[in-house]
Amino acid sequence: MAIRFELPGGASTDLAAHSFNGFPVSNTDDLRELMLAIAASRPCAATPTALDRFLEFHPTARAFLAAQKTPASFATISYFGVGSFKFINAKGEGHYVRYQVVPDAGEQLLTDEEREKQSANYLMEEIKVRVAAAPIGFALYAQVAEHGDRINDPSIAWPDNRKRVLLGRLEIKRLTANTAEEDGTLVFNPSNVPTGIETADMLSSFYSKAFRLSAEEERDVASVAGN
Repeated sequence: MAIRFELPGGASTDLAAHSFNGFPVSNTDDLRELMLAIAASRPCAATPTALDRFLEFHPTARAFLAAQKTPASFATISYFGVGSFKFINAKGEGHYVRYQVVPDAGEQLLTDEEREKQSANYLMEEIKVRVAAAPIGFALYAQVAEHGDRINDPSIAWPDNRKRVLLGRLEIKRLTANTAEEDGTLVFNPSNVPTGIETADMLSSFYSKAFRLSAEEERDVASVAGN
């Protein structure tokens, strides 16, 4: 899930999250190696594959792949912010947080058997029907770190008993046309933060660069296709 907040004066701030509490690796070098290992491990690849070898020495990445869930809907899965942020109040006091986006409908998952009966594009198809029937709601929380929690390592989730502060509510009332042209103009930047919030780990900065490059490449592809 990626969210853009339009702020007074024309400014904005972005939030990026995914449906796993944590991250498969702790740094950008390992992330690169994981992506290369996945690309090299097609079904026809000899075993042990490059991914098998990577996972042997990276238990957090192995847990990430093993713990993936199959949601019944985009609206029935929790999302966890990628990276940590420092909230600074008017007195200059700081607290480290990670975002959590929790669905009003609760978490609803599909079994393997139920998933096999769905189309390859069932999530996109389902969300259109759901939004047309009623708005979709989420609660946006800040999970607050305590002493000893790993701030700069997104691969390690903070304990579930950490305090959560409700920041607000999100509501999706309608869908746009979602054209290729619109997609090409959207670039979500997790490092795009307002005064009073600071990024607190290296991956947030990396993600911002990766998202920008991806959007530029998508625009280039669309331009070539249009010609």
